[in-house]
Amino acid sequence: MLRLEPSVYRKAAKTIQEHGLGKGAYLDDQGCYCAIGAIGDAIGVPWQTGSDDVPDGSYSRMAFSEYIYFAESHISPDSRVGGDDELHEWSDRPERTAEEVTDLFDRAAQTLEDQYTARLNPV
Repeated sequence: MLRLEPSVYRKAAKTIQEHGLGKGAYLDDQGCYCAIGAIGDAIGVPWQTGSDDVPDGSYSRMAFSEYIYFAESHISPDSRVGGDDELHEWSDRPERTAEEVTDLFDRAAQTLEDQYTARLNPV
């Protein structure tokens, strides 16, 4: 079983805070990342500026997918867009802000931290 690390979401949030939230590309021409791009950056995906292709690399595609899926589970029901690319479409909405994306990552990280603490300290 893959163990998701809260630090990946913390790093993804920091990437958005430092570089800005991009729309339409994993890493845009201004150096901004979309939500999926920031997660990929956090696990070592070697993005090409302006590309919509997920490059080959030494990262785990399975882990990348699991981090995306887990983040999607933290999108509030009232802002869901539906579809197979939920996080991508949610992040790329014109009204979406960097703060909303970093809040999503913070919630995902906190959930993992709470789950791991509960396993280590059962009641």
